[in-house]
Order: sequence, then structure tokens, then C-alpha cells
Amino acid sequence: MTRGLPNVVFLTMDAVRADRTSLCGYGRPTTPTLDRLAESGIVCEQTISTAAFTQPSLPSMLTSSMPLSFGGYDKGAVGRPPTIFKAFRDAGYQTTVVSTFPWVNRFNGYGDGIDREQHLFVINSLVGIASQTMASSLSAYHGRGISRDAMMSVVVPVVEKLFADLDAYCDLRMEQSAIDAADMAAERLLRDGYDYARIRRIVAHHRREFVRDPAVYIDRHLAEVPRAYQWIAADWRYARRLSALLVYGFDRLLAKILSAVAPERARLLEYRSKRYVDGHALVNRIVRMLDARDTSRPFFLWSHFFDTHIPYCPGVGRSWLGQVANYLRPLGYGADVDPTVAVGPKPETEDGWRQWSALYDGAVYYTDEQIGRVVAALAERGLADDTWVVIAADHGEELGEHGDISHHFRMYEHNIRVPMLFHRPGATTKRIDALTTLMDLAPTVADLAGIVAPNGWAGKAVTAPAVSQREYVIAEAFHGGNCLFDHRPPYFAVRTRHHKYLWREYRDPTDHISHAGPELYDLMADPGEEKNIYRPDHPQVPAMNRRIAERLAEIPEISPERIAAAFGTVGADAASRARGRAASA
Repeated sequence: MTRGLPNVVFLTMDAVRADRTSLCGYGRPTTPTLDRLAESGIVCEQTISTAAFTQPSLPSMLTSSMPLSFGGYDKGAVGRPPTIFKAFRDAGYQTTVVSTFPWVNRFNGYGDGIDREQHLFVINSLVGIASQTMASSLSAYHGRGISRDAMMSVVVPVVEKLFADLDAYCDLRMEQSAIDAADMAAERLLRDGYDYARIRRIVAHHRREFVRDPAVYIDRHLAEVPRAYQWIAADWRYARRLSALLVYGFDRLLAKILSAVAPERARLLEYRSKRYVDGHALVNRIVRMLDARDTSRPFFLWSHFFDTHIPYCPGVGRSWLGQVANYLRPLGYGADVDPTVAVGPKPETEDGWRQWSALYDGAVYYTDEQIGRVVAALAERGLADDTWVVIAADHGEELGEHGDISHHFRMYEHNIRVPMLFHRPGATTKRIDALTTLMDLAPTVADLAGIVAPNGWAGKAVTAPAVSQREYVIAEAFHGGNCLFDHRPPYFAVRTRHHKYLWREYRDPTDHISHAGPELYDLMADPGEEKNIYRPDHPQVPAMNRRIAERLAEIPEISPERIAAAFGTVGADAASRARGRAASA
């Protein structure tokens, strides 16, 4: 090991809101592992995600940059400052990514910082990424909002990249077949039973058709924005090993029969294998990678838990349904919680919401247990004392607040306030109540490890004096889809110690749940953000508008005229100052 450099195990959790962790004061003991880790290390109690969903928040976290900077987040880390992986590899670390999330890997600009990479997401995820990356452009084109040339400039590179990524994914899957069989036997990743050589031939057929005439191909295959299981994925639906094909056919027949007579049972059949890689199986792979590390170098390992993503299925693998009670009982929930609620539609009754909420808590508790297994593995291998364990969530989750579920782009507290901690045995215990963001994570880990942070990182180490003096932080994104700056309204949140301001240039046509105008909340008097106190002459509004105008002026794709139209003199002044800074740079 390089002298003096500690190891780093960096684990992120999907959709974990701070106020549902006992680490951050929740009344139910959902995070006993994190509570224990907090006894020696740093806990950030007011961490705000830079966005309310994963696609923009993770590249922002992993490159310490704002989501709408560098052309937006459609291309992951491409064009952004160095990733946390590259910073540590350049410092002499062996970097390992166990990717359950298809946006963070070699396919999205992270490859030059990663020594070892495992892909634990299903192949259809790549189709889903491509669809989401071009969704707004396709919709705008079909709705006659943009020209064919403008659409093609976005869509053609995405389709070309998808074909290349699918080829690479198939090759990787075939290379990893032995290790997958050992760790992932119960996961969809293996149970789908795809014949990746056949899928490669299907991709080649689509590529030839696309090369002949991209415009004709798009009109034929992308007349509507496809879902992950449509378009090219529909062509490989039956490209499976015979045994898997028989199981697939039987399950589809059984689901069709059950859906007519017992829809709840049909949904349970669909979700018997989780939609994502189960946390228990993921930890098995993480431990395997720890054991196969290069012992001559310090290691940096990152992975992402999905068990807290909807649907909430607390329990191990395909046995989760029978284990739900084991993860609810320690939290004080009774046997009346129906596990089928987890895979059902949005609740419509008060009791349904109670059970939905309970299952989310159970998923948090299950994820915490799996993190505990990683910590135990470090101790068993004599690595704990030399390792920083870093935990954070990418964003929060809606559990009925403001009438919605999951995390549909809105920046209320339950969607953007997240847990973040840094643990090492013997470290000084510190709770930081200052405003921090996920952009601060990479600089903090670099500072704790004693390596130099790369130029271009916008965040600060959470222990830096500048952080304690922060007056506000900003979150930003588009309402889903891709970053079509010229044709879509950006959404912003400004969070101060006492207030939250939600602003959108206008309500996106795809947004059917947000308020039409600005929202302002007094978080001290109204922590649930239930009473919108916005009025144009409210004392907080001028400063909030100025902060957003100044941020917009930093984004080259947003014209000064557009900022001035949104904020009048405040916007014009902000744009003028930004032009001045750019001219002198």
C-alpha cells in the first residue's frame, strides 16, 4: 500500500431521504449501522442534493459540478471536471466501480478513472438511458416544436452510441459469465437468460439499417419515445437460452391468467425478482472485489444500492416477500402491513399510505443492514482502521407528500435533503449543521485521504470555513427528459437556513403535478412545505431571484435576454456581470 494513504469505500443509496434515517433524527431506528458509524466520523445534517433524481445528481456528486453546467447531464461525466475516480487513481489508488446504475460507468464518461468495473444492470437499462437522453428532442420534433435537423443532431449520436454500448455490454456480460453465475443466480441479470451472441447479431442488423438512412430509421423505429423494453429491446425479447425462454413463456402465461382473476398475485409474480440488483447480492460482489484487490496499492471502491428505490421490497433476493416482517418488526410495525402494497399502484387510502411508508422504512433498514455487511467484511480482513467509509444518498423520496410518490423531479425537502457521513475508526466525531451539498462530497473525501483535489471541482470540503459561512445552496434540473436548453424550462430550488424557494421558468408541458408559479416556504414554521407564502413583494423574493439569475448567467446555453425576460432588471444585471467575468477570464 502507498504509504500514508487510506482506503476508501464509497457507498451511495438511491432515494433515501434524511428525515427517514435515525442517523438524522427519525424516531424509528431505520439506520443502526449508520448510527454506529457516526460515533467516529463526520455527519452532515443539512446536505442538499443538487437535483431531485439520479441522472443529474450522481454526475454532479462524482465530478463536484452543478447539473446544468458543462452542457447539462445528458452525457454523464463527459466534458465535466475530473471524476472522483480519476482523482484517486491519479493519486495512486486502484479504483473499482461495481455499477448497478447504468449512468455511471465507461459508457458515460467515467472510464478513464476506473481500473476495474463490474456491470450489474440489465441490458434494457441501456435502451432506457438512450430513450431518456433523446426523449425531449423526439417529442419536440414529433410535436413540430423543433426541426428535423435539430432533432437529428441530438438523436443520431445517441443511437450510434447505443449500438456501440450494446456491443460492449454483451462482450462484458459474456466475459463475466462465471462470476455472475456465482453471485447473481437469483437476480434478473442472470435469470433473464439472454443469449448475448444473438443480441449482438440483432444490434448489427439495426446498425446496418440505421447507417443506410438514419432519418428513415428514426421515422420507423422512433415515431414515439420508446420505453426500455421497446424498440430494439423488443427484438431480443426471445433471444434467450432455451431453459430461460421456457420459464419466461410460462411466467408470461401465468401472469396473463392471474391478471384477470388475481391482479395482486400477478404483480407479485412480476416482482418476485427485484427490478434492480438486490443489496445482499451486491455486497457479495463488493466483497469479492475487495478480496481480488491489488494489495500493493490503496483502493477506492464505489457502488450504489437500489433497494430503497420504488418498489420497496425489503428482504434478500427472490425470498424478499417472506422476509418483509423481519425488517418491519424492529421498526415497531405490526403484522398488518401487506407486502403486496409495495408492488401495487399509488395508495388511495390513509391506511394504504401508512403501509407504503412502512415498507419504505423497511427498505431503508434492509439497505443499512447490507452496508453493515460491507463494514464487517472490512473488519474481518483487517482493513477497517485504514479505510474511510463514505455514505450518501443521491436524492430523497416522496411518500405521499404533495400528492405524489417516488421522485418526480420536484425539489421539496423530502426529495433533496439527504444523509451524508464520513467514517473511520478513531476519527473525531463531528456533526456539521452548515448547509452542504453533494458537490462537497468529492472534495471532502480527497481532503480526508490527503490527496489534492483537481482543478474545476466546485464543492468544498465540509470542514472548510467557507462551508460554515454559506448562506444558500442551489438545486437545478429539467423536468425529466433531456437537456434541451433552447426549448425547455429549467427548474431551480434555492435553499437557505430558513427558507426554500422553488422557481421554474414556466411549467414544462410534461409536468402535470407542479404548481404553475413560484413557491416559497418558511422551513422553520412549515417544515413540511405545506403553506406557500410566495408573493412578489415578500422580503425573501428579491434575493432568491437574484441568486437564480446569477446562476442562470453562468450557463452559456441560457441567453441574457432570456434571463432578463424572467427577472427584469435583476436578470439583466446578473447577465451583464456574467459577460464581464467571461470577458476578463
